[in-house]
Amino acid sequence: CRNTSTSDTKNLFLEDRDGTRRHTATKDELLWTIQLDMDCTAHLLSPTHLMTAAHCQPRVGTRGVAGADLVTQHIQPQYTSLQITKILEKSPEQQLDYVIAEISWQGGGKPADQRFPDLIATSPSAVLMSRIANQGDEVFTVGFPQDANHGGFQKTAIYASGRLKRATATHVYYNIGTINGNSGGPVYRKSDNMLVSLTNNGTAQFGMPGWDSSQKDDPENWNFGAAMWVIYQQSTVLKDLF
Repeated sequence: CRNTSTSDTKNLFLEDRDGTRRHTATKDELLWTIQLDMDCTAHLLSPTHLMTAAHCQPRVGTRGVAGADLVTQHIQPQYTSLQITKILEKSPEQQLDYVIAEISWQGGGKPADQRFPDLIATSPSAVLMSRIANQGDEVFTVGFPQDANHGGFQKTAIYASGRLKRATATHVYYNIGTINGNSGGPVYRKSDNMLVSLTNNGTAQFGMPGWDSSQKDDPENWNFGAAMWVIYQQSTVLKDLF
């Protein structure tokens, strides 16, 4: 998310230009995301728990706007839906790169339509990954990438989809097109909205040569994030929630 760190890099694909794999989020798609008051994205784990990337450096007082409030167009400059009140868990950036925080809502509570997952992937056997083109579980994210946003508090949310490709001991690789600003956003399986990862890393930073022109089936350019089942094993909060 920050241009100064190589840990924040992502990659867009030639195939993302078709308007199908990647497009401005619809009203329904917006309900899965949270805009933070920094160049990063977040998502809900519950009505009072938020997850984002550690390299975004969220802190107590960090503000956000729920996608549901963007849908209803209630926001004005500097409007906030929520605020982080407590950092509950934080993994170092060079490891799983996640934060789970407690939040409070402005105006009395979570917007009724804002969504969060009913289930998360607690083992690699819960998902299908494949290096073969057009195989592997279909997944998506909704976030606020820099190529669609150029400063300011009101931002454009982008939906991007792809497939799960492979996993390491700690991370999941997918060919969803993400770039700086997507960091911390959720990665959901399309079939059942199961949370499988979050957006953390990739190979090309916004604006650098090749950042938007790789091929989705090239394993050298797949983006990746921490596997939710690995986070689950060390997270007291996730065990309590799921």
